[in-house]
Amino acid sequence: MSTGGHTTSSASRLASSIFGTTRFNLMRQTLILFLLVYYLIPNASSQEKAPELLREATHCLVTEKQGWLAMPKGKSTMFSMAYFVDRKSYPHEEVLYIVSYQTRDHSTGYVFTVFPTQKGSRRIFNVQNNAKFVISSKGIDFVEAPLGGIWTQEHLEAGIRQAERRPTYTFRASDLLVSTPLIGCESYADNIQGQAIM
Repeated sequence: MSTGGHTTSSASRLASSIFGTTRFNLMRQTLILFLLVYYLIPNASSQEKAPELLREATHCLVTEKQGWLAMPKGKSTMFSMAYFVDRKSYPHEEVLYIVSYQTRDHSTGYVFTVFPTQKGSRRIFNVQNNAKFVISSKGIDFVEAPLGGIWTQEHLEAGIRQAERRPTYTFRASDLLVSTPLIGCESYADNIQGQAIM
């Protein structure tokens, strides 16, 4: 009987050890899974909301009569945008370097220089330059030389690089069509057309 008792006791200890190990492994796997979900999967509540300044400026780029950013056929299409606020290059003014990425790897896109000003209760966005760019291992190339010469080109390149280091925000095309009387859109092209008419 003692032999049987010893055998039973050994079996109990073995079973306890197996189930204990299994329970420990399960807890460890659950913990690892939790950490992976927490750190690797973006949490919608923690995503940074797109700045209103960028949304309003992008609204002008989409809706302004010059069609700086062509509205796609499907209004559910998303615009991928980034920006940088430069408060040093122009005395007493700030300029937005706004980048619209055309590819997932951000190697191709459009860059705009936009000057925001406040006129009473309205915020006016004045587009003063634009260019299409391609980024490669050799650097940034412009499809067509932007207006303003070397100084402007260097600042556009710097603006693109600064925007690269900042968050990218997505806007649904249909949302950008919503207008408000508190936003005004202007551009250098308006002045050129006005002079041509005169």
